[in-house]
Formats: sequence, structure tokens, C-alpha cells
Amino acid sequence: GDLHAHMINLPFLLFALLFISYEVIHAQQDRRNAISIVLALFLGGLTIGMMRAINTWDWPSFMLLAVVGLGYAWWRRWMNTFSEKLSFGLHVLGILMIGAIIGGVYWFGRGFLADPASVRILVRIAGFAFFGSVGLTGILVFLWQFFPAAMRTLHRDALLHLLVYVGGFVILAQLLVLPYNSWYASIYNSVLPWEGGKTPLWAYFDIHGLFVFLVVSLLIWESFRWLRATRVGALAGQGIWLAVASAISAAVLVVSVVLAMMGYQVALVVLPLLAWIALLFFRPEQSPQMQIVLVLAGFALALTLGVEVIVIAGDINRQNTVFKFYMQVWIVFSVVSGVAFAVLAQATDRWRNRLRIVWFAPLMFLIATAAMYPLLATRARSVDRMVPDLPLTLNGLDYLEHMQHTLIDYVIPIETENDYYIIRWLQENVQGTPVILEGRSAASEYRYNLRISINTGLPTILGWRWHQAQQRTLSPLGNIVNQRENNVHYLYNTQDIPSAVEMLRYYQVRYIIVSDMERAIYPASGLAKFDQMVQMGILTEAYQREGAIVYEVNPVALLDFSVDQNAFFGAIDLDKSLLPDGYSMVGVDPTYEPEAEVDIDPALETLDEREIRYVVFMDIADVQRYAPESYDRLLRLEAEGVLEIADETMQRRIYRVNEDVLRDVLDEED
Repeated sequence: GDLHAHMINLPFLLFALLFISYEVIHAQQDRRNAISIVLALFLGGLTIGMMRAINTWDWPSFMLLAVVGLGYAWWRRWMNTFSEKLSFGLHVLGILMIGAIIGGVYWFGRGFLADPASVRILVRIAGFAFFGSVGLTGILVFLWQFFPAAMRTLHRDALLHLLVYVGGFVILAQLLVLPYNSWYASIYNSVLPWEGGKTPLWAYFDIHGLFVFLVVSLLIWESFRWLRATRVGALAGQGIWLAVASAISAAVLVVSVVLAMMGYQVALVVLPLLAWIALLFFRPEQSPQMQIVLVLAGFALALTLGVEVIVIAGDINRQNTVFKFYMQVWIVFSVVSGVAFAVLAQATDRWRNRLRIVWFAPLMFLIATAAMYPLLATRARSVDRMVPDLPLTLNGLDYLEHMQHTLIDYVIPIETENDYYIIRWLQENVQGTPVILEGRSAASEYRYNLRISINTGLPTILGWRWHQAQQRTLSPLGNIVNQRENNVHYLYNTQDIPSAVEMLRYYQVRYIIVSDMERAIYPASGLAKFDQMVQMGILTEAYQREGAIVYEVNPVALLDFSVDQNAFFGAIDLDKSLLPDGYSMVGVDPTYEPEAEVDIDPALETLDEREIRYVVFMDIADVQRYAPESYDRLLRLEAEGVLEIADETMQRRIYRVNEDVLRDVLDEED
């Protein structure tokens, strides 16, 4: 398959998770010197910063995760220097700072929203979170500076470390990819509220069921351990906190039900689990290792809810939004589930047999169900064949020898056997990477387009048009891509040899494919010009089989033809700028009477000196109408027998130069 961006970024995602986890877990036992810390921040900033270039979809979420993770690592390192009151205040401030980060990005990025009016309330909340958090931070700095007695418990080195540690990471993550950020632009930089169909619960569990089961199992086990370690007497005097917890739980359930009634069924699973995770995160004596696991589980769950709420503007419905963020979800869930399984599998040694069965039975069922996918999907893919009765083979081209393909938009069946032999001939005879020209049907690239280029690896004028246009969204780049497709069609459709020559020169085409597909979708009149260009020496038939032809372009002949055309036009005093654009819809006037005397000596000399053999006029009627003196010279050359009409249509006239007559005329003049 294609090496897509989300596949390339997988090791970077795993390294980012490792980087964040290490910083949090070892924050209180950090014995690294300054160089080691800077190097770690450099690698972390480079890894997460490069996500913008590798797979941009991963950058916002992992940048947020990294800032929160490093902020918590800073907190764990300095928490023992804070008083209890200040510790509580910093907890609150930390939560507000998270709001400031999210709110700031949203607030200052509101100009990128495709429909800001539809999310006005979110913009207001984001603005409040940002300015409120920044204001509280300013107050804290003010008190620390002017009222040191009130802030004596806050170590001065702690604030400096926060600025260097977290701020340094953010700066590095931006600076290390500054060249990319400075030169890259896209119109896919806004979000919209998603108003289409939402994910039903059955589909959610079908996709994430195994992961959710392990996460919930871990939460149950952690809650059980907490309850077992808590004495009833320890709850005395904690009524207010129990009441707050109960109120929050009730509010979460109510909000979840309301959102589910609005169509957001996933909220019934995600919001209660997020509240549960938050409770266990702040559990007294909770280990940093388990805190990391809980945060990652909450991070993945939050992403699954996020794609139910917003969509990237310009997406195909929400296909890429779900797919790209679910890739992150699966990676994070895989890490969390691995830890959960290890913890729970070890804990089962202390469980009763009945409890083990109750837990292992559904787990084994879910694992077996998930493991069935590669087996069933592989078979389903293997029977989905272009030629069902083709014997087993390791040659991926064999099907072309036997397939009959129907061009969808034309309802025309074509045989692909000739394509097979063209591909094999190119593979065996062509050196280097010359540009080829092949036809394109109106159907998408997911049909039969690019069959020669894909199977030979040779470049063509336009590859995968849709992806090329997607990745070049700023005007006029997308139009340039579409123009290339139009030019491919033009090269096959047109009878205009001079224009075709210029276009072949521009794209440096070396081989032209005319096989069953081209003959099915392009007019015979357009394809006939290639045979005429063979007669003119511009092309040669490099390969031919049953009407399928590979033409080889002679680059020197292309250039000579263009130069010869311009030289001859000058010799007959034809100013092409005097002719109207486009082609005349009427032919030449058969009653036209030329002038009695015109000078053809410059034309004769040019034909002789440049050894011109063919001259092509695509607008001969316009030449007669708007440049009569030039047309008279052509008629005089015809009358002398120097120019012979080799081919003529209403607009086009191809002259062949009679070399013998040309020599005789020149000898007579001498």
C-alpha cells in the first residue's frame, strides 16, 4: 500500500508518548545535568514539531498533550517546596492554564473558523478561559515580585524552571520547524461544527470495544484498590467533598444523557469515563505511572468525542477527520490497553476463579473477534479480483492479460491485454525515467487511470489528480493541477500539430501511449495526428501490437519543427498576432483571387536553408481573411509545386515540401 503520512508518523507518536511519560514519571528523581535536559527537550520539540510537516492532523492534540505533560512534570518536581494553600492554588491555576492554552488557541484562531457565528458561545468561553487564566497568572507574578512575604513558599527557581522547561519546549517545537511553517500554506485550516450523522453506540463499541473493556476494567480495579485501602473512619469530616463529588457525578450523567438525546450517543460512554478518570487521577498516593496511563486513556476518549462535535472544513463529510484522529486514538489506546492488561493479568492471581472467568471470558471473546479481522479481511480482499478465475501467481500484472474492463463513464468495455505488453515492453526497453503521456478517463484515479505510469514507475504529466489538488489548495496551484488534466485531454483530442508539439516540448514527453483505452475515449481525428507526426519525422513508432502503439518523441525534431514554423511564417510575412484567437468555423473562400505578383524568394531561401520538409497551418481560413498577402505567397508556392497539400480539413492545412521542385526553382532563379 501507499506510505501515507499517518503511517510515517507512527514511530514519532510513540516516541512522543515515551518522552512525555519519562518526563512525568522521573520528575522527582531527575538526576540529569542541564545538557541532558536540553537535549531531551530538543528531541521532544523536534519530534512533536515535525508532526506539522509529517502528518499535520497529529500536531495540535500531541502538542497540547506535551505542554500539559511537561507542566505536570514541573509541578511534581517542585511540589514539595509549596505550602498546602499554595499547592491548592497552583492546582487551580494549573487547570486554568490548561484552559488558557486551549482557549488561547481557539480565541486567536477564531479567524480561521469557517462559520464563527455558529460557535460564538465556544469563542466566548475560550476568550474567558484565556484572559482569565492570563490575568490570574499576572496576579501571581505581581504578588511574587512586590509581596515576597506572601509568596515566600514559592521557590523562585520554580518559576524560572517553568519558563525554561515548558516555555523552552514550546519555542523549540516552533523554531525547529520554522522553515516549514514559514513556507507552507493551506486552506484546510478551519473547523466547523459537525451537523451530520453521529456515531451510534454499537459502532463505537464495534471499533473500540476491546480497548474500552480494558480501560473500564482498569478503572474498576483501581477504584477497588482505593476503596479497600480507605478506612471508613477516614471519611469523617469529608461530607462536603463527598457532596461535591456526588453533585459533579450527577451533573455529568445529566449532561451525558442530554447530549445523547441530541444525537451524541458517544457522550454516554466518554463523559462518565472522563469523570471517573479524573477522580482516580487525583486519588491520594496515586503513582505517576498510573496517572500517565489515566491521562492517556482520557486523552484518547476525549478525541473520540471530539470528532462527533467538529469537522475540518473541506473534508469529505467527516471521513478524514474521523480517520486521522482515530489513528491517534488507536495508538494511545494500544499503549494504555497494554498496561491495563499487564496490571490486571498480574492481579488475577489474587482473584477467585469465578471472577477470573467473568473477566477473561469477554476479554478472550473480544481479542478473538479483533484477531478475526486480518483473517476474514484478507480472504475478502483475495476474492475481490479483476479476473476471478486467474490461477494463483506472484506476478501482479498477469490479470491484465485476461481482463476486460468497462470504462464506467463511457460504458465501453476494453481489453487490457495490449496494456500488459506495453508495460512489459517499457519495463524491458526503457532506461531512466522519461515522461510518458497516457489517456485519462473521466472516472477517478480509483478506476483505470494511470495504468501505465503506475505499473512502470515512469513519470507522467499528471499523477493522482485529486490528491495533487488537495495538497495544493491555494490559488492558483489547484488550477494548475486541473489544467494539466485538461492538457492531457487536449493532446489526444486536438488536430493542432503545432500546439501539440509545443505542449510535448513543455512537458518533456518522450513516449506517447495509444492503446485500447485511448481509442475508446478519444476521437480518431485527434489520434490520427500522431501518425501524421510520424510521417513528419517528429515521432517514431517504438512499439506496436494489434493497433496499440507506443510513439517515441524525437526531442530534436520537436525543436526543429517549432523553429522551422516560426522561420517560415517570417519568410512569408505572416504576423500571427493579427489572427483572431481560436479557429474559424468556416473554411477558405474557394472564389478567392490572389494578387498577380508576390515575392516568394525569402520563403524559398528559408525552405532550402533550414531544410524544412513540412509546414502546418491550423488557421488557414483566418490567414486567407486577415493576412491575404501571406496567403498569396502560399498559393504562389503551391502553383510553383514547391508546397503540396498533404492533409487538409476546414481549419487545418499541412504542406509537404517537394524538395526536387524547390531545387529546380532555386536553380532557375540562379
